Amino acid sequence: MRLKKKHYTAILIIIFLIFLSLGVVMNKKCEKKDNSICVIPFTNTSLTVKIAYSKERQAKGLMNVTSLKDNEGMIFVYDEPSYLSFWMKNTLIPLSIAFVEADGRIAEIYDMKVEGDKKDRDFPVYQSPTMVRYAIEAPLGWFTLNNIEKTEHIKIPEELK
Repeated sequence: MRLKKKHYTAILIIIFLIFLSLGVVMNKKCEKKDNSICVIPFTNTSLTVKIAYSKERQAKGLMNVTSLKDNEGMIFVYDEPSYLSFWMKNTLIPLSIAFVEADGRIAEIYDMKVEGDKKDRDFPVYQSPTMVRYAIEAPLGWFTLNNIEKTEHIKIPEELK
């Protein structure tokens, strides 16, 4: 009888741990909502990104962020394709940006350096060469380091389409 009680306790602990881990996974839901977390798969790697969907979040982007982990970034999600322009005002870390068309094709990748204090008109502007629905910012050189090139197709999560 005592052996059965130990088994019963072990089974309850395992069930509890399974539900606990499911809760943690479910809290990291990818959705088209500011600050949600999604994983963007690339050919040989992936990038964990924070979502910038509202105009307010997109305007702030990664301004005043002091560091990013190697495989972290931000994806700017737009409902309709358009020409996008980005700058590095109030951005404290160097970044790379990929402009991505609606079908997942990378239209262009730029490396963007920290510009410091300048007048607005003196900041370089990084523009998409085509109409795009997404812009992905990552640590400087991340795309090159991971052999990700212009014209590569990536799989945008369904939740962001």
